[in-house]
Amino acid sequence: MTDAGAVAQAQLYIVLRVLEMIGSALRWIDEALPPSPQELSREDFEGYEPDITSEVRRVVQCVLADRIDPAIAELRAAHLYQPAPPESKKRGRRTKKDRTKKAERLRERKAKG
Repeated sequence: MTDAGAVAQAQLYIVLRVLEMIGSALRWIDEALPPSPQELSREDFEGYEPDITSEVRRVVQCVLADRIDPAIAELRAAHLYQPAPPESKKRGRRTKKDRTKKAERLRERKAKG
């Protein structure tokens, strides 16, 4: 990995931790909100504009589900990403089966040519 890649992954980790803290703060806000009268009796308030508590809860839950949680997952994956090691350039030892196949191909070429 290049130095620039390692630095970028370290920076992603910082952003990841900040987003996790923001997510925790939003969850705390959501959990601290008491149920609103509209949420307790939806049928009585059907067709009304949402009250502040209901709207704040809706927005917080949507931001978490649609933005913060997916961003955290993507940043975590990028932070942890390690490319697969390159294939070894060294040739492996040929097996008897490999030598037999090569011999068959050579015989076929001689027969054609």
